[in-house]
Amino acid sequence: MRKGILAAIALILVSGCATVESLPDSVDQVDFDFVGQSHTGHWHDGAVFEATFDEVIRAALSAMSANGYQLVAESRENRVIKGRRPMTGQTWASVVAVYYRERPPSKTEVHVIGLSTKDKNILTGDATLPIPPRILASIASYLSRRQ
Repeated sequence: MRKGILAAIALILVSGCATVESLPDSVDQVDFDFVGQSHTGHWHDGAVFEATFDEVIRAALSAMSANGYQLVAESRENRVIKGRRPMTGQTWASVVAVYYRERPPSKTEVHVIGLSTKDKNILTGDATLPIPPRILASIASYLSRRQ
């Protein structure tokens, strides 16, 4: 009986976890015009920066780290950076991906997709904020200090 209960709890926790596999693998699979929450629960947001790809990549890696995310995958060919944050008091699991593409003449367009498996604080009941605006704000902050 006890083993069955533990197995059920483990199954619920694992099945409810956000995974990086739920995020698109390539910039070509991303709708840069969509902002908000999709039917799958993923949050989308975007911005355009006067920065090169290399500057945006450094800024995105810094933004992920500053927001508690660990790098899971990076592909310059597919123009994507993916990260994962372990369980916290705010979320059971959280994943984020930063996609980037050229915006002539010298700008880079960034689109961030994020997913958390729980949007309420366990202790206070407060809803957590969508992930993409926090990542974009951190990217903008990093780029504003780059000189």
